[in-house]
Amino acid sequence: MGMSVSRLLMRSMLDRWFSLGLVVFSMALAVGLFLSVQNVQKMTRANFESSVANVDLVVAARGSEIQILLNSVFGIGQSAALVTAESMEEVSRLPDVAWLVPLSLGDSHRGFRVIGTNNEMFEHAMPGSTNNHLRFADVLDAVIGKDVSDTLGYQPGDKLTLQHGVGAYGADHDDMPLQVAGIMQKTGTPFDRAIFIPVEASEALHLGWQGGRRVANIAPQHEVHDEHEVHDEHDAHDEHDAHDEHDEHDEHHEHDAHDEHDHSGGLDAIDAIFVGLKDKRALIRVQRDVANLETESLMAVVPGVALSR
Repeated sequence: MGMSVSRLLMRSMLDRWFSLGLVVFSMALAVGLFLSVQNVQKMTRANFESSVANVDLVVAARGSEIQILLNSVFGIGQSAALVTAESMEEVSRLPDVAWLVPLSLGDSHRGFRVIGTNNEMFEHAMPGSTNNHLRFADVLDAVIGKDVSDTLGYQPGDKLTLQHGVGAYGADHDDMPLQVAGIMQKTGTPFDRAIFIPVEASEALHLGWQGGRRVANIAPQHEVHDEHEVHDEHDAHDEHDAHDEHDEHDEHHEHDAHDEHDHSGGLDAIDAIFVGLKDKRALIRVQRDVANLETESLMAVVPGVALSR
């Protein structure tokens, strides 16, 4: 009896081999898709956690925690609002803060995003220790990720021109080319596909720009000290030839010089700030202190907590 049932079952399966094969194929495809999605989720989480492993807080204008993280780490979306250099200075004065890394976003180069930052990025915020030695030696230096170098073939000393905006419509910053000063080792994070420039360069690139277009050509200054020397010589000449006129506009001149050249460690157009603390137990206290700042409405996001939510 058992043999006849088995034989009948086999004959039935052979008679319906196409539909049976389709069912098996569909089930295998569904299982494979499920496992792939699970794997992608795990890889994405590990990738994100690695990107901000050394970052205790991400400070930005008040908004969605997830959007702040996606914008600052993955370059997805836009900032709800910008952070001023004054607010960054206030955050740096909090007693529990050990270091700050500004992030100025919005430009790109041949499909790769550009991040305006400072040397603290490589020293403290960059995952791993293979890139800790990298530094910006000049205002127009650029440090590129490994994927950028592999794709575009750039080597130290090569020149590159940035594009205003992240789409194909942006105008080129061809009045101020940058030079590749270093190439990062592979980190396995989104930073491999990024180009890092000094935050001062990010500001200088946009002098004379309005509404995504260049409205005035402003000659770049490669050395900050040389620029100050030029101002000093000019001031001395004006003082000698037209002392009264210089006194009349002295306050306005100092204000303009501060706006364009005195960055105080950052821009007046910062998208986010990576923060490292002296003691991680102070997370809640620093979050509260940032929320209570009077300069503007800010929030401090704990990357791990926001990701788990």
